[in-house]
Amino acid sequence: MKTYKEQGVIVKPFCYKSLTSPMSEHYNDKGHGAIVIDTRNNMVDVDILSGPDPYARDIILFLLSDRHVRLMIRKYQQTYKRDREYAFRTSTGNSGRQDIYINYYNSLGLQTGGKKLLHESSFGKLNEGWIKMWIGDFVELVALLMSQSVINCGLKDVRRLRKSSECRYVRGYFCEDATKRVSKII
Repeated sequence: MKTYKEQGVIVKPFCYKSLTSPMSEHYNDKGHGAIVIDTRNNMVDVDILSGPDPYARDIILFLLSDRHVRLMIRKYQQTYKRDREYAFRTSTGNSGRQDIYINYYNSLGLQTGGKKLLHESSFGKLNEGWIKMWIGDFVELVALLMSQSVINCGLKDVRRLRKSSECRYVRGYFCEDATKRVSKII
């Protein structure tokens, strides 16, 4: 696996299998993406580069098996304290989709903000992609999904987590001389 590290940002390319409808042109096709870990701001992002939409469960388990993400989770659990109260809100639709939001509250119990953390289609896929999130919100999202029995495997065994996911690290190609220059030919 080739990773790209620059100024606290770690990029790790991966591929995944994603079963789709047999009538689709992407049936049992591979997709490619990259985990982007910002260690300065404690943010986790997943860029889906090509292929069908991945399963939300696979991406979450793959993130939980990553060494750098696990280090950030341990650091968060040992040193950070949340400065605002929070609660989760789940919104479902007629198609079976599920959106999970985190809402923040002040000392009076009034909502002061919030954001969407996860959109899961009726098939369990991330068809809106992964939403970049702070590691603390990711930890609480995983705890919520564990309480709903969406994720029901032990989180201590990294090998089991990686085997439970359909994602695998791949060797990445990082181009050093890409340009946006417009050529003058006339």
